[in-house]
Amino acid sequence: LEALRLVASYLDDRGLQASAAASAVRIACPQRARDKGLRGPEVGPILKKVIAVTRDGNLRKKAEAQLRRIPKGAKGPQGEVGAKGGEEGFVSLFNGKDMAGWVGAVKGYVAENGLLVCLKKGGGNLFTEKEYADFILRFEFKLTPGANNGLGIRTPLRGNPAYAGMELQILDNTAKRYAKLRPYQFHGSIYGVVPAKRGHLKPVGEWNAQEVTAKGTRITVKLNGATIVDADLAPFINGEKKTADGGGVKRHPGLLRKTGHIGFLGHGARIEFRNLRIKELQPGAGEM
Repeated sequence: LEALRLVASYLDDRGLQASAAASAVRIACPQRARDKGLRGPEVGPILKKVIAVTRDGNLRKKAEAQLRRIPKGAKGPQGEVGAKGGEEGFVSLFNGKDMAGWVGAVKGYVAENGLLVCLKKGGGNLFTEKEYADFILRFEFKLTPGANNGLGIRTPLRGNPAYAGMELQILDNTAKRYAKLRPYQFHGSIYGVVPAKRGHLKPVGEWNAQEVTAKGTRITVKLNGATIVDADLAPFINGEKKTADGGGVKRHPGLLRKTGHIGFLGHGARIEFRNLRIKELQPGAGEM
């Protein structure tokens, strides 16, 4: 199934679409008489995508045949709408159907099988309509090779979120093109301000779980259960400590903001998001 997920991530790449469709059919469909192929809940949406993009009639017939074999009750992979059980106080940021509640680059992202998807030939800055001050944000994301995006927090709708607000990197750290980045440019880092610990991303094509807590001047980022950033912004704000890029508050006035929008900051790569939920914290409240 992991192999199918990986090739499916290339179905939106026109240069690799044909080979990705052929690989998906080879993985998902029966190859021998007694072989039933893959019939899990994630297979149907991928086969439907193959049918939509392939020009090969034989591949289309095989995909359609396997699609008919998948039990009608099988549900897709996708994003659970609303908070997960056991997460009191969390509310969903994405309804799984459309861009309601979001502003900005709404054409650069789509609702796809319950997922929020940043398009390879799309992206841009997509923001929540609502502003948030102190909160716990939880979401899951799946990278494609070389993917680059960002999570904006406490950001205004105008200006570069990495400076006018804060940007937490969303990045395929393993891509060769990023080998020479500065430490504060890798996944999870508060861009230009605080570098994140590396080594906690799952392999490309697998789902990652991230939690971001913004409480006053403290920003904490957990990735797949590991704390990769735990930073107090106060020393940067007060001038007692330099930001990682040396620019300080003059370059990063967003550090002074106490509220703002949450956003995804796409840079021309497909990334899938699901289970976006948030819990607002009251002044003086601790992390739950």
